[in-house]
Amino acid sequence: MTSLYEHAGGEEALHRLEEAFYSKVLADPVLRKVFAERRPHHVDHLTWFTAESFGGPEPRASLAFNTSSMC
Repeated sequence: MTSLYEHAGGEEALHRLEEAFYSKVLADPVLRKVFAERRPHHVDHLTWFTAESFGGPEPRASLAFNTSSMC
């Protein structure tokens, strides 16, 4: 059975999706206030989180995603 991660196109496709999402959030006058302090690797963290949530590879996301760096 194909995972949602594979069906979505894997890490590269999810990264493009997160980049598009984050760009739109930052362009929105209301939402950009919530994300006022953009972190350099935030899109990567979103990608790893989504990949793991969609049934993708776990180790990279678990090791790379550090919630303390997002606070």
